[in-house]
Amino acid sequence: MDDYKKWLTSGDAKAFAIDNIKKSGIPLELRSRKILKDNEFTVSEAHYLEPQNGNSDIDLFMGRGVWRQLDLLATRVEKQTISLSGCELRFTTEILGECKYSSDKDIITFEHSNPENVDLSNFPVMVNGQSIIFVPSKTGIKLPPLVERLIMIDASSASREKDNFRDIEVHRACEQILSALRYNLYQWRSVLRRQYLDISKGSRIEEKWQDLIKEQKVPYEQVVGGMRVPASFIEKFLSDNFDPVKMLQDFPLLVIRVCFPVIVTDGSRGIIQAKLNDSFEVIDLEDKGLCLYTYVSENADRYESVLGNAFALPIIVCNLSNLPAAIKLIGENVNCVIDQTRLLVNANPQLIPREVLFNLKVVGL
Repeated sequence: MDDYKKWLTSGDAKAFAIDNIKKSGIPLELRSRKILKDNEFTVSEAHYLEPQNGNSDIDLFMGRGVWRQLDLLATRVEKQTISLSGCELRFTTEILGECKYSSDKDIITFEHSNPENVDLSNFPVMVNGQSIIFVPSKTGIKLPPLVERLIMIDASSASREKDNFRDIEVHRACEQILSALRYNLYQWRSVLRRQYLDISKGSRIEEKWQDLIKEQKVPYEQVVGGMRVPASFIEKFLSDNFDPVKMLQDFPLLVIRVCFPVIVTDGSRGIIQAKLNDSFEVIDLEDKGLCLYTYVSENADRYESVLGNAFALPIIVCNLSNLPAAIKLIGENVNCVIDQTRLLVNANPQLIPREVLFNLKVVGL
């Protein structure tokens, strides 16, 4: 008999195989995909490159490192668009997700004691569009409970195990998401740069900017990366060189990508908030099912392209039962980004060519 047939004919072998497939998390991943597809997302698994030297963009460029897998990459083209004098802005929502199956562990969360002081400048993560909708413009963003600490606990064995409080599995998932997000941002922005180079040729915007830099005798290293060129300088350059209506016609289509990192746990496991008193003593537990975890990595220096000036990456954590609620929240926040972008570009159409300049790495804003 062929060896593989033991999985089909032997009761013990079949039960063993089924149990291990369930523990692999693949059924959880497939259920998550189904929910995302039902909400008009295109879903696949994601492969990303972990750089050979940990934090080297050169390794990403050269393709040096170890290929790894992330469970979910979901993309949805939003129906709302913005049209302005021949230029159309479209928006896509990206979800990078990791599924964490556990048959016996729930997640206990601890809210931020001062949520108003939490830096949420990278929620959501703007793949591009940063020079249009910057942090002060993200008004109206809706947040689930903000969490600064979480642990996994098996309540059934709490009385027997001394070392029952763990966060290593969630920690590992967060590191995977950070690394995958860094790789995908690198890839997405490389594609955007090529697209922006193509659409900028007709307007000669980059060429004229480089001429201005030479005339001003500004050292090249000061206008790439570190130095932040005043917005007024850029506005004057645009108004001096381009007719506002014609300028927009030179950029017929721009796509802005908005990204949300997500961790999904099994639907039968809880996301439970520990309620604290003023002395930070646990006085109660409350079923939440959904939270926003501000994850701080010990390898934060590797993820500057993701974190920006922030210390933490806000990650949506939910169980499968609350994934539809998380998707609804994500949709509401994307609509907020679109609405704010519409207000800003209508008030100042020059934000659109400024976005092109920004993503060509000609200026820092």
